[in-house]
Amino acid sequence: MGLLFPLKDTNNKDLSIADVNAILLKFDAMDSVLKGGFGAATTAGVEDWNDPSNLAAGWCQTLLLGSAANGMGGSNYWYLLNLEYTSKNGTGNLTQIAFPYDVSSPTGRKIWMRSRFSGTWSSWYSVTFA
Repeated sequence: MGLLFPLKDTNNKDLSIADVNAILLKFDAMDSVLKGGFGAATTAGVEDWNDPSNLAAGWCQTLLLGSAANGMGGSNYWYLLNLEYTSKNGTGNLTQIAFPYDVSSPTGRKIWMRSRFSGTWSSWYSVTFA
């Protein structure tokens, strides 16, 4: 089976799955991070937005409730993306961006963000969509 969305190299040649795997291995060898794919895999993780398991650069594997410890509040579930400067292991300066799991209610039509700089967390700030 080929790729669902064919990828091309700079010469417009189709890339095989083996080609993509080789690229990802090179990416990993550059000490870069592509963690967790895109999106969460469970709701059974640690329900604390500041827990080390939820802080590594990339997508958090747990859907987190807004009401969980250190969350923004509310009963909605959120996907969490961590953008981290330098260390890429959850210990550096980072920005957390929370994307809604369900946008059917007005409380789910927001994207939340906060940052940690020199160990101090900012408040949560939201962008609301109509």
